[in-house]
Amino acid sequence: GLGLPSVFISMGLLMPMGTYYLMTGDISLDLLWISLPNAFMITAVLNGNELRDFISDRDAGVRTVSVRLGYDRAMFLYRALNTLPFVMVPIMVIVGILPIYTLIVLLALYHWNIMYRNTKTAREDRRSGFMLVPFAFKLNWVFGLLLIVGILLGYLFPITW
Repeated sequence: GLGLPSVFISMGLLMPMGTYYLMTGDISLDLLWISLPNAFMITAVLNGNELRDFISDRDAGVRTVSVRLGYDRAMFLYRALNTLPFVMVPIMVIVGILPIYTLIVLLALYHWNIMYRNTKTAREDRRSGFMLVPFAFKLNWVFGLLLIVGILLGYLFPITW
């Protein structure tokens, strides 16, 4: 029943922080902040899986986070996990953690819109419910790729304010 927090911590935060530590021998607070958008989105993928299996998990007595929250609140969480990264990156640009080029992630709003529209029918429509996982995964992949491109551009062509 603790899959979502476990994925958030292990895959979202510990993997990038651990990799950075192994490569540099250092710990970076900025990297922790930069890891948060991916941590939210990768957790949304698992949340989508829990939502897809909500009825069977509930009926079988499986106590996932989504079953404990109830369907509507779990769907709110799914949407929030997929939305927060789009709020966080501009804030991190403003405070100087990320380069301005990382605003390129806003191009992924196209995929966010597809994901969000799908959530409107996921409860009643079996196909929409199934697509919660692929749409969250694709959004995470596109967002992450654009974030990496933005970070690399910031190193190659630094802009100071």
